[in-house]
Amino acid sequence: MRKILVFAIVATMVACSSSPKNENLAELTARRDSLQKEQSSIETQLNIIEAQIAETDTTINPNNLKILKQITMQKNKIVTIEQKIKSLENTMTAKEEKKLLPVAVKEMQNEQFDHYIIAFGEVEAKNYAMISPEMNGRIEKIYVKRGQRV
Repeated sequence: MRKILVFAIVATMVACSSSPKNENLAELTARRDSLQKEQSSIETQLNIIEAQIAETDTTINPNNLKILKQITMQKNKIVTIEQKIKSLENTMTAKEEKKLLPVAVKEMQNEQFDHYIIAFGEVEAKNYAMISPEMNGRIEKIYVKRGQRV
């Protein structure tokens, strides 16, 4: 319920503030950071008010009152940690935005892949064999076909 209330307050503040459409990134990030600080401040104040309400309520057991104070302290610690996390996230996104590069988009189409790799190297044989004809001469006709047993 409390988070909904805080969200509603922040959303109302954002909606009510007049924002020109030509604001640059630095102004927007500064506004975001200030709103996040306000949000954590409001949450802390709500926790303190809840503790004060518990103190003035006579129907609450004194032992439970001590527990409620501890709960309030822990909630305030959580708010502080969430504020630190948001601050770190903001610095991280600010650094990432600087590294962005423009990207071109190309529609893919089916096409033949004709790329070759040329490599140079040396080859060594395991066994050497000397092959030479028994007689010198010229081959005029071959009487067998490819794949035929000879």
